[in-house]
Amino acid sequence: MIRTFLSVFLSILLLCAPAQATDSETVEKIYQEIYHAWNNHNADKLFAYYSKSFITGDGISKDEYRELTEKLWETYPDIKIENQKKTIRSQDSYATISGIDFFYGTSAEENNYLKKSGILNAISQGQTFLQKYGKNWKIESDHINFE
Repeated sequence: MIRTFLSVFLSILLLCAPAQATDSETVEKIYQEIYHAWNNHNADKLFAYYSKSFITGDGISKDEYRELTEKLWETYPDIKIENQKKTIRSQDSYATISGIDFFYGTSAEENNYLKKSGILNAISQGQTFLQKYGKNWKIESDHINFE
């Protein structure tokens, strides 16, 4: 009788316990936070997701990448990024996000010859590689297939 009670009690506890997020779900949440920081041009929040050892597939360091991102935001003050398709794969302490991103924006300055602002419509396909440190995921590198 006590054994049956304990079995039922433990079963109820397991059913009522909050579900732990899978690594893929956690990475998905981080991914959304990264896009939110990028679209709000919040460099401090954005680059907090990058590891200290981050380096792009093109050999650009974290500090150089931040500088390039801030210059892009300055050139296109209304630039936004929109993801059209993504796949998240994770195993153990590693995750890969593959996706296609679209960039939209208007340049801050007018072209002297055309007397118009430039319009940016760009597409990029690539992968972002993350590693888990304790409970935190950090972006380690990326690879751009085309842009």
